[in-house]
Amino acid sequence: MQQGDYAGARELFGRELARSPDYHEFHFWMALACFQLGQLGEADRHMRLAMENSTTRGDHDLYTAKLDRIKAYEARPRGRP
Repeated sequence: MQQGDYAGARELFGRELARSPDYHEFHFWMALACFQLGQLGEADRHMRLAMENSTTRGDHDLYTAKLDRIKAYEARPRGRP
């Protein structure tokens, strides 16, 4: 992720999720990688899973806010930043 290799990061997070499918942080990072790759549906799905599997109220609220931002990005008219 730090090097901008979002496809590689997505693959690595996929491996981690295969080992620990309920770990919220892996879903969070997978959502970010998918978002950077323009895979908004997958980003949305993984952010939801991060939120559902979060262990603290603070994490849940954080993921809820980030999910709202993804939805806002999805809803914007095409061709506009």
